[in-house]
Amino acid sequence: MSWGQILFGFSGRINRGKYWASVVIWILVYLVAWIAVFAIGIKRLHDRNKSGWWILLFYFGPSVLAGIGNSSYNDAVALVLNLASFVIAIWGLVELGFLRGTVGSNQYGPDPLDPVAPPVPAR
Repeated sequence: MSWGQILFGFSGRINRGKYWASVVIWILVYLVAWIAVFAIGIKRLHDRNKSGWWILLFYFGPSVLAGIGNSSYNDAVALVLNLASFVIAIWGLVELGFLRGTVGSNQYGPDPLDPVAPPVPAR
């Protein structure tokens, strides 16, 4: 059986070794994709002339607040924390996905929409 059939097929049988090998492959793929999404979000914040540290609030803040709110026995606290979670999620979506970046160069590099901007040097 090929690795394509092991990873994507629904018929046939595999042993424990191939099962665990495929689980490790999917975990590695997930980690690489997660790191890539994190890096892309930081670059987007840099385009908005904001520190990459904001990504922690936008990516982790909503789930942390919602988790605390959902585990609270006080309904008012749960409501406030879940509302704050929602507001931060919407703010992150607007900040990262809808607002234009800084016009012209900023401290993180040239404007990617400027056709005459010099290329970014490789680090």
